[in-house]
Amino acid sequence: MPVLKKLINSFKKKLSLIVIFVEYDRHECGGSDKVFKTLQGYLAKLHSCRITYLRVNNKNEQKRLNKNGNIYTVGGNNTYREFSGWQQGIDATNFMNQSFDLALLVNDMFLKPGESFLRDYADISLLRRSLNENKIIGRIDSVGQHYTAYGYDVSKWVCTNCLLAPMPAITKLQDMVSVKENLIDFLPETFPGPQENPILFFENNAPLNDTYRAWLVEWLTERWHSKFQINAGTWDLFRTKVRNILNESLLTARFAEIGFASEKYGDKFYY
Repeated sequence: MPVLKKLINSFKKKLSLIVIFVEYDRHECGGSDKVFKTLQGYLAKLHSCRITYLRVNNKNEQKRLNKNGNIYTVGGNNTYREFSGWQQGIDATNFMNQSFDLALLVNDMFLKPGESFLRDYADISLLRRSLNENKIIGRIDSVGQHYTAYGYDVSKWVCTNCLLAPMPAITKLQDMVSVKENLIDFLPETFPGPQENPILFFENNAPLNDTYRAWLVEWLTERWHSKFQINAGTWDLFRTKVRNILNESLLTARFAEIGFASEKYGDKFYY
């Protein structure tokens, strides 16, 4: 009975959502202001939810926290791209004198791959499912191969351009960034020279399996929309892109490790 009562009360409670929107305006999709307005439109139907927006500007890291209605703005941290930007935003919530049930983590490129699931699934039931069932909700990506990194199974991951998470998951995780200077565990700092076998670009004892190594090279050099060849001039770019991909896949794995499994928003496909 106590469990049932708690569940009933949780459905009666008006939820509080913090939307952390990390932007580095590249003038894609009409620019970050237009993208932000589209995001607000998608969330407008959440009538029984108190929404607070936080725009984290990764192009202006010095901007101080400012409030205008239910919209805060703050300077970001682009060191590890959107992952450090989201952490900057999470840290900024400590100065808002508010508590939040859930966080929607979005970046200003969330419409670039295609339409967002928020257009059809941004309703209170999605928020309650995330909160009551301890779920990280978003688009689930996979290429159907078995990948491991740092001993985690990273064969499936939540696309980090838009994901919903209970605040207890964010708090327990402690840091949104998994790979920082420890990128050296995976890749040497200097270009190792051309390699006949692509997995040899990685350190011999790098903590990821050969299948994942091969796919990372294949994705960035053959399949990605901005594909490039790996050489001395692109080595830093390659390392940065590998770190971003690892941060995305490891985030899902680390959430699962602390009891927050990932789940797809619903049945529709958008891209």
